[in-house]
Amino acid sequence: MKDTTAGRPQLTHTTGLEPRVLYFAVFTFFSLSGGRFTATFLEHELNFSQNWMISIAMAVQILASSSCSSWLGGLADSLEKRRGSNGRLQIMALGLLLSTVATLLHILGRLWMQPSTLETDDDYFVEEDIQNHQYVPMSLFVYHLILRAVFAIGTTACSPVLDGLTLARLEDDARDSAEYGKERLYGAVSWGIANVFFGPAIDRWGFGIIYITTICSFILCIITFYVYARSNQMMYSSIAEVDLENLPDAQ
Repeated sequence: MKDTTAGRPQLTHTTGLEPRVLYFAVFTFFSLSGGRFTATFLEHELNFSQNWMISIAMAVQILASSSCSSWLGGLADSLEKRRGSNGRLQIMALGLLLSTVATLLHILGRLWMQPSTLETDDDYFVEEDIQNHQYVPMSLFVYHLILRAVFAIGTTACSPVLDGLTLARLEDDARDSAEYGKERLYGAVSWGIANVFFGPAIDRWGFGIIYITTICSFILCIITFYVYARSNQMMYSSIAEVDLENLPDAQ
């Protein structure tokens, strides 16, 4: 049987950027937008002083994430087929934008909360009394819960979509799907590196630094998405040109 692939270059790991750069950028965003400090961010920055408040907020995030995960993955796959090779990247970018906006909108809640004061006859006060005065109104609590749900939906738009993008890329490159773990490893590396610096930054500047790190990591992701898309566009364009050159002459 005649080999129809003769003279046709195969896509290999040396052509175009690898999905690992996307994992590195996205997991950096996951870390610097709260990550493992989310609970303490809720407590110290949003005044969720009661354990049940933090528990509800985390449960809302998990519920929003699990309920939208499969739907967002299907939407990304649909856009990928309809709009070419950037459909998944578009969903990821929109998801991270949604999460960034949700994080920044917490600032409005902070402005809503007025610092409480205690009138005392002397300099003596009890810390528990201060906490009792620094309560979060129910309307503000619900506002923050909605933002946490929106944040979770945005980040959920990345994880399954990025996994699908990676598996599709490995298939296009005729590589073993077992290499998926090697690509995802870079996400774990970026998570660890980011947290090494993120913890001391919070100790130095407080939890308000999360607003800045979220913006910076979002910009990093958008730049990475753009460079990745351009790199792969050039790769497939060169493949197409070579294919045309190797077409048999018309008889």
